[in-house]
Amino acid sequence: MDRSDSKTAARRGPAQVWIRRTARGAVWLLAIVVFYGLMVLELGSLAANPDYVQADSGTEIRVWSNGIHTDFVVPVRSRLMDWGAFAPYSKSTPPEQLPEYAVIGWGDHDFYIETPTEADFSLATTLRAIFLPTKSVMHVSYYDFRPELGHKCVRLLLNDEEYQQFVSYLKSGFALDSRGKPVEIAGANYGIRDVFFRGTGSYHLLNTCNNWANQALQTVGVRTPVWSPFEYAIFDHVKNR
Repeated sequence: MDRSDSKTAARRGPAQVWIRRTARGAVWLLAIVVFYGLMVLELGSLAANPDYVQADSGTEIRVWSNGIHTDFVVPVRSRLMDWGAFAPYSKSTPPEQLPEYAVIGWGDHDFYIETPTEADFSLATTLRAIFLPTKSVMHVSYYDFRPELGHKCVRLLLNDEEYQQFVSYLKSGFALDSRGKPVEIAGANYGIRDVFFRGTGSYHLLNTCNNWANQALQTVGVRTPVWSPFEYAIFDHVKNR
């Protein structure tokens, strides 16, 4: 081989190494995607708490999804919990003027705050939320009505013990200040009757908003998927009776 051929081979070397490494990375990425998909399908089809029997009376909650994200609809005031006192949307609103229902959910800070509607969807924000551990928030909205029951809105009755466990789980999603109060994120609300608070835990591929909601139901013994990063599996198990 003459000198020019040696230089050509040397120039090709790094490129070939890069191609091999890129191909190897692509194979690993594909393997991860396939493995994740299999986990979603398998663990989403398996039931946690398969012998669950719903209470005949108690506090009514609703499990509600917009097709992407799962929230809980709860009474603002009950014998066991006053969400209006714990997480008010306005400190100047008298308790008796608060709406009757609160919608509570946990999620990724940037996606939740920057994507109030489908029109605000950002691929960059979504990919960052999925693939990188990111900080979380709690979102509380107040309504005078509840969403209608259907495939994506399920009514559950929780007895006193179950509801207390459920409330404890939801409250654990709020980061608290030195006085034990949720830390509000000023100016991040969608409207006049909702508020964002700093959350606990990180949002990532294995710990999504739907996993958080699913774990809340598992904690009180409701029949749910073993693991559910997407909302559809929750509603395959949680049904209106």
